[in-house]
Amino acid sequence: MSALPEQIKVGFLGFGKMARSIAEGLQKENRWLTGACDVMPFASEQTKAFASAGELEQWADLILLCVKPQDMATAVASLQGSRPCLSIAAGLSLDTIRSFFKGPAPLLARSMPNLGATVGLSTTAIYCEDEALRALSVELFGAVGYAFAVGKEDLMHGVTGLSGSGPAYVFLLIQAMAEAGVREGIPFDDALKMAVQTVLASATLLAGSSDHPAEWIRRVSSPAGTTIEGMAALEENGMRHAIYEAVHRATERSRELGKKK
Repeated sequence: MSALPEQIKVGFLGFGKMARSIAEGLQKENRWLTGACDVMPFASEQTKAFASAGELEQWADLILLCVKPQDMATAVASLQGSRPCLSIAAGLSLDTIRSFFKGPAPLLARSMPNLGATVGLSTTAIYCEDEALRALSVELFGAVGYAFAVGKEDLMHGVTGLSGSGPAYVFLLIQAMAEAGVREGIPFDDALKMAVQTVLASATLLAGSSDHPAEWIRRVSSPAGTTIEGMAALEENGMRHAIYEAVHRATERSRELGKKK
């Protein structure tokens, strides 16, 4: 990848909710300037609007492909391939995206952010064959949370199954905990706040520690106490296996969808 200026112009091809969240994160740092082209008109004081993908491409140093997977072929066909591109589309391999360009394809990277990007707490995996573009992509997504690179493109399916779909698993856990509180007589609003705060505190403790999760469970579980009894019930009812299967089946579904593109 050729050398880039100190301040990088990031062009968003597609400017939906996820793209806007990424742009807002970038705008907090002087490192980035943002521009966008979208089929729907948008108003933004800090993101420059472009009438066509061609104009966006001429302006930008890096293009973020933020359209839906089913719209990617049409969107990419409007580009000349003169700028490196970073895709956030789930399930589309680099080879598939390359095939959409009418001429020679540019350097490409793909990413899998998650819902956390909307609050600056995304977990984003990057796959890229070019070292410089890979490093730039990790730096870019670092503006909206935690970003890292994977060494094999196939691992992006596992990322989709774990962190891409993961927020829904956690929401279900919180919902179930709140409903369990209602079962024990606690009003739902109070039970929901308790569940949310418990998950938030537990995640914060774990994130700030190098200890294995099992060590934190040990600390909370007194001999013959309430917590170990609850943990036994979770194991008896297959919670661990259910999580394994949720991630596995979401991963396999990602692979299936990728083959259909």
